[in-house]
Amino acid sequence: HFLQLLSDYLYAAHLLDFYGDVKFLEFYLEYCPPGTHMSELTRLIGDIKGAAGFRSQYRGLLAIDITEWEDSLEEANFVRVLEYLSSIDDSVCIIFVAENFAKTAAAKAEQFLASYCRVRSVPFAYPDAEQFTVYCAEYLARYRIKMDASACHLLAEAIAELMKSDYFDGYKTVNRLCQDIAFDLCSLPDIQRRPVTEQHLADYRKDSPFVANLSKLVKLRNIGFGGER
Repeated sequence: HFLQLLSDYLYAAHLLDFYGDVKFLEFYLEYCPPGTHMSELTRLIGDIKGAAGFRSQYRGLLAIDITEWEDSLEEANFVRVLEYLSSIDDSVCIIFVAENFAKTAAAKAEQFLASYCRVRSVPFAYPDAEQFTVYCAEYLARYRIKMDASACHLLAEAIAELMKSDYFDGYKTVNRLCQDIAFDLCSLPDIQRRPVTEQHLADYRKDSPFVANLSKLVKLRNIGFGGER
């Protein structure tokens, strides 16, 4: 959504000369250990060529998520990616997405990336618990699930509890929460015909085992000792 707004603004203000089939491209750069083939670079080049379409060059935004490389920026495989990106940064506005980097890691990353590209750090704060709850309500509405005020209050408290963790990863965690709620509620008879109350969400209270386990799962996922990607 941010990329759509940014590309629309840059286009309307004539600040970027867009050229290709799309104005912006998202790419998640998966980690490739030292000594392995950097297949991600091949995939990246292919995606950029695909964004150019029948044209010979792509000019637009490229958002590349480097979250998995937080502790590995100086490895040869990542350097190869940076060398390629530095060769196209005159035509592509590159946005490095570094979600949940520690402050010291973020500063180190900015310094290292600046040796290959012109870099400016732009921090984004997460929405607060109430805003995340509005997002959840919209998410569940896709399943024709409507929450009443008591359910929204319970959910906001649960999200606030999740946000206390140093490893809270924003929409990834909230999406997981919504998916589990939707799965549980859609199995109930006639749930789409009546509002969901706090009684329906009792298993998702801030002090529930689910919230505690989800916090642990997010921590494991972010420090690399297990959990889902």
